[in-house]
Amino acid sequence: MSDTEYFSDAFSGYSSNSKLASINPAQDGSPEKYKAGLKSSHKSFFDFGSAVHALFLQPKEFVLSDYEDKPTAKLGVFVDEFRKFRLKGLSLIDASIRASESADYYKGKLSDKIIKTAIQKGLPYYLAVMNGLYEDEFGREVIVLSRKQQEDCKACIKNLNSNPKIKYALFGQNFFDSCIIYNEDALFVDVNVTLPDGRSVIIPLKSKLDNYRIDPSEKTIHLNDLKTSAKNVDYFMGNNIPELDDKGVRNGNMYWIDGSFQKYHYARQLALYLIVLQMHCKSLGYDGYSYKVNVAVVQSLPDFNTRLHTVPQKFIAAGMAELKELLCRVAFHELNGYDAVINEEE
Repeated sequence: MSDTEYFSDAFSGYSSNSKLASINPAQDGSPEKYKAGLKSSHKSFFDFGSAVHALFLQPKEFVLSDYEDKPTAKLGVFVDEFRKFRLKGLSLIDASIRASESADYYKGKLSDKIIKTAIQKGLPYYLAVMNGLYEDEFGREVIVLSRKQQEDCKACIKNLNSNPKIKYALFGQNFFDSCIIYNEDALFVDVNVTLPDGRSVIIPLKSKLDNYRIDPSEKTIHLNDLKTSAKNVDYFMGNNIPELDDKGVRNGNMYWIDGSFQKYHYARQLALYLIVLQMHCKSLGYDGYSYKVNVAVVQSLPDFNTRLHTVPQKFIAAGMAELKELLCRVAFHELNGYDAVINEEE
């Protein structure tokens, strides 16, 4: 399933890992934010991360454009959104306003000067798209990035493909060549949450798994998540680092620092993916299989290093506990209203 379909209004009634973050107090969430739903927020590094995912996981369906006309950052997204709304028949003014809101490009602050600048910088790209310069002769979906992002993206893909551990975890075959591999698989499930008072409510959940590989010979299913990170890949999972004294000399002690894995609550995301995947694979007849969870990380800055992290069970257990807590919060507010107050001691 494409991202466009997955994030469409057709599945807006489903909760997701991202939406659960909006009710998590540890992530500045609240019942009001959860009820309001996720708001569109376009940032250039989101586009870059999506490009790396598509080109590495689905190289037969996607291709990276060599053109360099696309403006950088939010202006490029604004032009894409403007084109989309124009194709829907909106007027120039209405399309500009809607694109500004969707791309968060001077949202609510559009002026004649801003629009004029957008036209000057974005017109070559807009005309190139409208004239089919970004279409692929083999029918692949064309990914358009700025020149700098193009070069960085190519470096990321090259280094991911050069890492044997990552390649085997995601795409490797066994001796019998019988591994079954899925990429960008969207899975949906209805979760029945029962509160301590006996009342229950069904919460529909959706998830889009980057990659999983079923190995019948080993009776193992590998759940693999791909991440781009602007930080050192070795510290993605968090790490112990040497403690220094006042003079900057190691004193023999170590202390823990959180990595991106902890900062963005990826343990909860992987716990959700794992639960849904286990249910799905069991329905397909893969009973008695063990599961292994990996995160393939590529650094989005030079030297574009890569590393495969196997996620410890203690992290998955912590993610499961957090997922359960947030689902209970959603259930409580679904049953009692979103202005009700939770007694944290219960």
